[in-house]
Amino acid sequence: MVLGVELYERSEARRGERNGTKTRRLTGPTGPLELTLPRARLFMPGGSEEWASKLVPRYQRRVREVNESVLATYLSGANTRRIAGALRPLLKAAPLSKSAVSRVVGTLKSELATWEKRSLANLEVAFLYLDAIALRVRMDKRVTSVPVLVALAVLADGQKQLVAMEMCGSESHEAW
Repeated sequence: MVLGVELYERSEARRGERNGTKTRRLTGPTGPLELTLPRARLFMPGGSEEWASKLVPRYQRRVREVNESVLATYLSGANTRRIAGALRPLLKAAPLSKSAVSRVVGTLKSELATWEKRSLANLEVAFLYLDAIALRVRMDKRVTSVPVLVALAVLADGQKQLVAMEMCGSESHEAW
């Protein structure tokens, strides 16, 4: 209990007050869903603040599965406008603008930047494989095949872990 008391209960243990409800529209894999979320004010030492749901964060408009579908479609080579068209039958009446697709893809780019900066100091690497793979990527409004240099580590316990990858012009000695 966030407020510390039941509905209509009076007690010194009260940590806030109910403040009605608000309606939120959340897009799921079966289309839009209307949710009614409670509102409350929580008492704080310096005043009060609005209660925030941990289950449905503020400004969330799509569930994780929809965002994953957007990313999968983007990674398969579709542009932002085609993604909205491709997912329209799935999302039904829920809007999906190209700017919303761009924001979802932006999260992928920030996660990649975090992954590239992670520490590899605690890895017990037994073997390191260096190779290149050709991936189809969108560059300058065209989908082309680009070599990607890949470093794959085989750890001491036998697990394989992708250590690094980088797009390059060719699989030449200079590129490595």
